[in-house]
Amino acid sequence: MTKTCFRLLLLPILVFGATCTAVLGCTCEFYKHRVDFRRASAVVLGVVTRISEDTIPHDITDMRPQFSRSLTLDVKKRWKGNKQQQEKIWSYEIPYSCGGFKFVVGEEYLLYVYKAEAGSRYVTTACGRSRPTSKGGDTLQEQLNDLNRWSFRFWSKIWPFR
Repeated sequence: MTKTCFRLLLLPILVFGATCTAVLGCTCEFYKHRVDFRRASAVVLGVVTRISEDTIPHDITDMRPQFSRSLTLDVKKRWKGNKQQQEKIWSYEIPYSCGGFKFVVGEEYLLYVYKAEAGSRYVTTACGRSRPTSKGGDTLQEQLNDLNRWSFRFWSKIWPFR
């Protein structure tokens, strides 16, 4: 009788344990390039010309002051978003966070940015496709090739299933 009870208790534990995946404190969920392009408010290639520790605007509520920076970016190419040549973007930089990186003045970046919750300001995330072009490799070149194809941009916007 006790063996049967033990087996009945052990079975759900083994089934549940075998189907669970590890969840780390900082886990990023990655999507296909088309999905990331569609979700981003703007996608730009540009050089950071200025980094400052400005006061956080009231419409960016989820950013902690000690980790936020405002970036001024000279836009070289834009695939989505406003048509301005210079863009101010808020970055949430936590040291050693989720594969994020620190922005450097004079370095070129491919950025997928999002609108802040309650406002019209652009913010970056630690998880995502944004990266310095100097550390891009083959995947960066593939992304740039995709972005330069009108068919990629067109189907990304109208076909949500790929």
